[in-house]
Amino acid sequence: MNEELEPILREEWELANGIKDVGSLGQTGLIAQQLLSTHSGRFTIAEAERLVPLLCLETVSFRRRVRPSPLTAFLVVAACLAFPGRWETLSSVLGRSKTWLSTIFVDVTTFLAAEFGDLLRWHSQLTPELSY
Repeated sequence: MNEELEPILREEWELANGIKDVGSLGQTGLIAQQLLSTHSGRFTIAEAERLVPLLCLETVSFRRRVRPSPLTAFLVVAACLAFPGRWETLSSVLGRSKTWLSTIFVDVTTFLAAEFGDLLRWHSQLTPELSY
């Protein structure tokens, strides 16, 4: 991350999330800070932490020896959905490979589709010419 930009993003994130000491958040907190301040920004840390257990993300099995925390996995997916096709940017912000990001995204979205797929229904009014 650009060293000149980092203090500005840190201050912006701290104001938005009401946290004064980002260093106390650990590695997951730093990833959250980077994602929330530069990309997905649609969730506060508190909101993301509340969603993680509701989505059962602690039970996701990851391939390729990838072991992100459930919060990190959620934030990566949120950032990828908010800004599709920006793997290079996310990779540079997080200091992780595009393969790492892609593995998390695919594994989490596959898990969510399997876990909650029954709740997702296509409404017939959206495409009346198609019958499902």
